[in-house]
Amino acid sequence: MKFTSANSIGSLFIVLLMMITCTKDKDETYDDESQNEIERTFELSEGELQAFAVADWNKFRKQATALLNITETNLKTLNFRTVNAGATKKASLESAYKSYSRKYESLKQTLERQSAIFKDQSTNLDQSMIKKNAQFKEQYIQDLKQLNIKLEHTIDSSFQ
Repeated sequence: MKFTSANSIGSLFIVLLMMITCTKDKDETYDDESQNEIERTFELSEGELQAFAVADWNKFRKQATALLNITETNLKTLNFRTVNAGATKKASLESAYKSYSRKYESLKQTLERQSAIFKDQSTNLDQSMIKKNAQFKEQYIQDLKQLNIKLEHTIDSSFQ
């Protein structure tokens, strides 16, 4: 039997179609597993749900505290660069330092407020509270990371 270009193209098409189908199945399986994990979280008993939420919050607090410590170090570095800057850069660095310091303090206070709220609610958690806490944690970490990126950029540009 001779292979013609039409047979070769047909075979290649079948192989590509199988690869695409397998890839889609793999992605769908992953999505199903993620969804099942979320559903299992919400199927926990009340006591298990509270224990899970408290453990998750404590993990978040450790991560947030570590990021706040990095931010504080970056602020100290920027302050040092500001004090030692020439007259032309000093004003802009002071302005940036004040702005970033205010944002840092605001983020620290926000974390303390949210921690107090969580502590009050931890004995009476439901799914909506867990979702709200998850959204808060995600946004809070994102805000801290963005602040650190801006700080590091300002510090780097102060060397030029």
